[in-house]
Amino acid sequence: MHLTLRELQLMVLDKRSLAICVTAVLICTIAAPFGTGATPVPIRAVYWSLCIFSASVMSSAIITSTHRSQALDFLPIWAKSPVGALAFALVYAGVLVALTRLFFGNRPSIPGYVELLFYSAPIAVAVAVIVDLFRADEALSEAPTASPSDRFFKRLKPALGRDLICLSMQDHYVEVKTKLGAQLVLMRFSDALEELTD
Repeated sequence: MHLTLRELQLMVLDKRSLAICVTAVLICTIAAPFGTGATPVPIRAVYWSLCIFSASVMSSAIITSTHRSQALDFLPIWAKSPVGALAFALVYAGVLVALTRLFFGNRPSIPGYVELLFYSAPIAVAVAVIVDLFRADEALSEAPTASPSDRFFKRLKPALGRDLICLSMQDHYVEVKTKLGAQLVLMRFSDALEELTD
């Protein structure tokens, strides 16, 4: 269940993750949902930045840790992301209430913990399932003209290079460690070995 800061950094600082977070911040700052429209734009931007980027970090850490937890090995693989998402929603609703009170005080229009949890839990589970589906698609997509070894390294972020240190199994993921960092890849361990040895 151990998740290193380096691994978390690689997940959170992924270009697509950052792009999604920045886009979400811009949309929320402009649309001003949940009664935040009366607040000056700079304060609104800081508030939504803290809300969205903290959600990105926490969801990555909690859902990945859920997949690695030996205590949850009794669950089928497909159930681990939704369980992690529910755990994230339970924690994050409290964080969101705290941030909202910090920025806006105890105004009656600010939703309470239970209401936030009611809205955020289904969304968190749905997003977790969608992200898993995208990861599965990425794992299955292979360049037809690439060699097996090239196909394996195409799954990794270019910043990790090709100097492998080790591979290890993490449920339905393969944890790939290089001299420059680590990454979780959704694929079978046997397939990873086959691609690297062909």
